[in-house]
Amino acid sequence: MRAIQREHRDTASLLDDRAFRAKISLYQGMAVNFPYTVFGTVLGMRYATAWFISLAVYYLVLGALQA
Repeated sequence: MRAIQREHRDTASLLDDRAFRAKISLYQGMAVNFPYTVFGTVLGMRYATAWFISLAVYYLVLGALQA
């Protein structure tokens, strides 16, 4: 199975290249953090709660630090 996976360039990179895996993991985390930031901001504005806004700011800072 691994021999077949190594034949394709992208799957070979995913198996062998640690830097490539780190980038994929980073982008995956950012893809989750950004919509959650928007969601928290909208809820914080809609319900006027500091809790949701503070969580949105936390995830915004987290995403900025990862970038």
